[in-house]
Amino acid sequence: MPDLSLYVFLPSLHTYAQHGFYDGVVFDYESPHAPGSAEAATYAALIGETRTAFHAVNPSYQISTCVAWSPNDIDGRAYPYVDLAKGSDLLYVMDYDTRSQIFDQCIASDQRIFFLNLAPQNSFSLSSII
Repeated sequence: MPDLSLYVFLPSLHTYAQHGFYDGVVFDYESPHAPGSAEAATYAALIGETRTAFHAVNPSYQISTCVAWSPNDIDGRAYPYVDLAKGSDLLYVMDYDTRSQIFDQCIASDQRIFFLNLAPQNSFSLSSII
């Protein structure tokens, strides 16, 4: 017997989006998966099926998918990025997470520490921090 959960999930998801006046759905799944895993392929298929179902109702719906800042198995997330892109209207690259999988000095890190170490200034000027 085929798994019918998708046929329950997608109409339910559409109803939720419609009642909330949303313009689509964002997938942000961050669990680790091994390269070529069935789970990662199923995730990509779910996104594609969601896009197909939503666009059948309204082609203006957007299906977006969040992806890691690097496709190189960051944090164990070896997703099929090409399939995710094909199944989505857009990919959202989570480039704010660039410190994951970095174990030494990272020059792409947050710069707030620089400003927190400054003595309070009466007025801000570039010459006061150079």
